[in-house]
Amino acid sequence: ARPVPRSVLPPADRAAPTPRPADSFFDSREGMLAALGTRAFEVLGAWVADSPITNDPLADLVEAGAGQFRRWTLEHPALFRVAFPQTEIAPALSERFGPVRLRTLSGLVDLVNQALKRQGTLADPEIRDATLTFPAMCEGLAKLELRSLPGPPRPRPTPARPTGRGRGS
Repeated sequence: ARPVPRSVLPPADRAAPTPRPADSFFDSREGMLAALGTRAFEVLGAWVADSPITNDPLADLVEAGAGQFRRWTLEHPALFRVAFPQTEIAPALSERFGPVRLRTLSGLVDLVNQALKRQGTLADPEIRDATLTFPAMCEGLAKLELRSLPGPPRPRPTPARPTGRGRGS
C-alpha cells in the first residue's frame, strides 16, 4: 500500500493562524532594528574571528576586513544596511546593539595590533586611527558594490519634451 499524502493545511486551518508583521514580535520597530543590528554584528564578529591566522598579519587583517566583511555584506545586505545605515540613527537605538558592535571591533583591534606589531588599545591614536579607518574603507567599498549589483528593474526616467525655448530658439 502506498503512503497517503498528508497536508499541513487542515491542521493549519484549525489553528487559525493570522498574518503578523515581523515587528509584532518586538516591543517596537526600534526593538526589531536593535535585534537585527545585534545579529548583524554577531555574525560579522564570528566571521572575522573565524578568519584563518597565517604568518602574515597584514594579509590576515586584509582577509578578515576586506574578505570576510565583503562576503558578509554580499550575503547579508539587509543586515549590512541596519548595521551601517545611510543616515544617522537614534543614539538610543545604536546603544542597544553597541555592546556586540564593540566586541566585534575588539577583534579588529587585535588584528590591527598584530599587523602593526603593537599591543595597544583604542586609546592609542595609531591603533584607533588604523582600527577605525580600515572598516570605514571596507564599509565604503561595500556600499559601492551593493549599489552596483543588479537589482529589480528601475523605471527609466521619461525624457523631457523639447519646449522650443532652449539655446538656439
